[in-house]
Amino acid sequence: MDGESVISLILLVIFGMLSVVLVLIIFINKAKNKIQNEQLEKQLMINAHRKNLLEYSVMGQEKERDRLSAELHDGIVSKLNIIHFKLTNLKTSLNKDTDNEYTSINNLLHDTITETRRISHDLFPVVLESFGIITALEELKELNKSSLDEITLTTDYTDSDFKIEKSVHLYRIVQELFNNSIKYAKCSKIKIQLLKSEDGFILIYQDNGIGKKSELSEGKGLGIMNLKSRLSLLNASMEIDNLSPGLQFKITQHQKELE
Repeated sequence: MDGESVISLILLVIFGMLSVVLVLIIFINKAKNKIQNEQLEKQLMINAHRKNLLEYSVMGQEKERDRLSAELHDGIVSKLNIIHFKLTNLKTSLNKDTDNEYTSINNLLHDTITETRRISHDLFPVVLESFGIITALEELKELNKSSLDEITLTTDYTDSDFKIEKSVHLYRIVQELFNNSIKYAKCSKIKIQLLKSEDGFILIYQDNGIGKKSELSEGKGLGIMNLKSRLSLLNASMEIDNLSPGLQFKITQHQKELE
């Protein structure tokens, strides 16, 4: 065998080995991609299952809140109103010596009715189920008017634009932000905007309190954790920015149709 034949044979062997290696690389990459796709599909199924469990859990809690709210409103509040009515009728038969005591009892009863109604509303606002999210937010604004100097609500939506499940999550988010602003941030002004975007909605919530973004960065508080759960169920994201003074929460949902 001459030199050229040997070289040709060596080149042929090398080409054959390279071809085998190339086929192996392609096979390994395909197998790797298949495994990655299967893992991704499995993770997506796990995430979807977790989200469904969270949805069932949260909505189950809302149903229980609705039941307790109805019992408070229809049972205890109604009976307190009857007591208040009868007490008012008794006033005419009381003498002047008992006027101060009557006034004290009447004021205490009035405060009890107001507080019970507030608890009933916090558990589940009847107006949310009866009318919708915009009317419920308007009522939430009115309920907190006495605690603040100014509350504004502007929106591009009507009550019928949101189904009840989305309305509940959105309402709870705003309610949690209200509680944080009033109890902890000690604000005097709140501004809410619920706006339409090209493929979803944008909720902008602003207050002029003493809260700072850095205080919320860890997000370990129960209220923040509940808020994040609601955001997850809405497929929404949240950005927090410092204002001078106060905080801005911008919640964005990228979804073409509001379910």
